[in-house]
Amino acid sequence: MAGTYQQELTAKQGFVSRSAASPALATNDNFFFGLTTHVESVSPTASSGVIFHFVDSKNYYAAFIDNQGDYTVEALVNDEWQTITDWTKSDLIVPGQANRVAILAEGTNYTLYINNRSAGQFSDDLLKAGTFGFISSLDNADDEATVDFSNLEVYGPQKKFFWVLFWLASEPK
Repeated sequence: MAGTYQQELTAKQGFVSRSAASPALATNDNFFFGLTTHVESVSPTASSGVIFHFVDSKNYYAAFIDNQGDYTVEALVNDEWQTITDWTKSDLIVPGQANRVAILAEGTNYTLYINNRSAGQFSDDLLKAGTFGFISSLDNADDEATVDFSNLEVYGPQKKFFWVLFWLASEPK
């Protein structure tokens, strides 16, 4: 599909794969970031979503959705995962189909959108600045997935930013 970034993943152990925009696009207060993601996998633990306030590979927020119809928000702070929102079942997610995932930040208050509808809100101040990107995850050895990302949008208070990839990484969970 034109305009789509596709990952073909096979896990030797659980891991995350993420890509982030240039640090020049970092913001700290108010922004909107969204994308469309589609996971094709027989693994029920395959998930994908957005990362935001990405500082480095050990510090960022991640909002994941999976093919079971669940979502979560987590923060990786100093290389330790912290749950912000527990895995939650949502009728907004269409399992096995492309889903839109977006985050709206207003200071330390955040709204998670799934398919253009609010899935929930949270407040947190663990990470206050950084850039944006996308993420996929497999939890178990031998899990496989094909993950598509498309229709990326980033808006700040004054202008629309342009998406520039600068980094790709995969690492064990």
